[in-house]
Amino acid sequence: VLDGATTEPDGSFRFPDATGTVDVEGASAALGFAGGVRFVAHDGALDLTIDDHRVTRTGAAGEVVADVVSRSLESGELATHDDLVVATLDFAGVVPTSDGDETTWAAVPVVLTAAGSEAFADFYPPGTALDPVTVTADTSVDPPDSTSSTSTTTSTTTSTTVAPTTTTAAPSTVEPSGTLTGVGVDGQRLTVSPVQDLDPSGERIRVTGEGYDPALGVYVAFCVDRGPDVPPSPCMGGIDTTGESASATWISDDPPPYGAGLAQPFGPGGSFVVDMVVAATATDDGGATVVDCFDPATRCVVATRADHTSAGDRRADVKVPVAFVGQAPVVADPPVTTVSTAAPTSTTRSSAAATTTAPPTTAGAATLPATGGTLDLARVGALLLAAGGGLLVAARRSAVR
Repeated sequence: VLDGATTEPDGSFRFPDATGTVDVEGASAALGFAGGVRFVAHDGALDLTIDDHRVTRTGAAGEVVADVVSRSLESGELATHDDLVVATLDFAGVVPTSDGDETTWAAVPVVLTAAGSEAFADFYPPGTALDPVTVTADTSVDPPDSTSSTSTTTSTTTSTTVAPTTTTAAPSTVEPSGTLTGVGVDGQRLTVSPVQDLDPSGERIRVTGEGYDPALGVYVAFCVDRGPDVPPSPCMGGIDTTGESASATWISDDPPPYGAGLAQPFGPGGSFVVDMVVAATATDDGGATVVDCFDPATRCVVATRADHTSAGDRRADVKVPVAFVGQAPVVADPPVTTVSTAAPTSTTRSSAAATTTAPPTTAGAATLPATGGTLDLARVGALLLAAGGGLLVAARRSAVR
């Protein structure tokens, strides 16, 4: 907190140094508050300062205006946004209370604006419901040279931070931690780090594999666990704005001809290293939430599974659970001991272009944008769909630690 602002026991922030006027009967206000709040997290990727707050009200509508300094995810540079309308306020249905000296408007609904979303480095989309704001004004003394008994000078205000109340939680100071390893039926090992206290809006993790059979291509993806000996599905696709990581990767030493440039080869000893970004929710093309890792009935895992050329072969199945901020810690699954196998699906591997089997497509399926990396995730997504793993694309840009 900055310049006189304080943190309350419930985690909200209080800005006691305030001036301005309030017309209680006329439902108008122009208030200014000294002090600010700075959030720094995700190794500096999130650096946000909100200062010089102002609250205005005309009838049922109001605004939160502030000076905001935030770090751009694209350039990494700090950008200043003065006098920015960060959020809108809805006073309709908010009945003020008064004890004769102070008047309070409690739990005023707050919604993030498009300008506020941009200033927040697009961590939260426009229209996100934020924590409500409570304003308390000293209405015991009229301002100088005023003839109105309803216009008063404000002296205090208490406000929670502008922070989402949904699973895309406010910037957290909790740091991710922990490493877990899953073991497959052939002794292959899948290791994920970090696995605890991941940022729900997007966390970069590292996935390493060793001891995999190079003759069996695999997908490495972030999916919903469907139980033993069942391929995890749906799998959440999408890449971050830097193009440096994805949440679905194809590993294969011998992909079909159309896999050239899509699949990355195994390293020595059937190994691989994948950096990916995982988020707690995924949406369909219409923006509706279709996977929520906070749902008690949903278990989200980083998983490997056989690629579409051997989709029925469960030997490559290894799963490692992860937990987001607010969830109970996760533990590694017991080693896999038995699985089902199936013959590889028929795939033309002729080098002649005329006989090359094209990658599968799915009508209406969400696609992933290519961002200049070596993997075209749109096509990998189509292949993962063909292998029986539903693919979902997060509509919101992922925040990256």
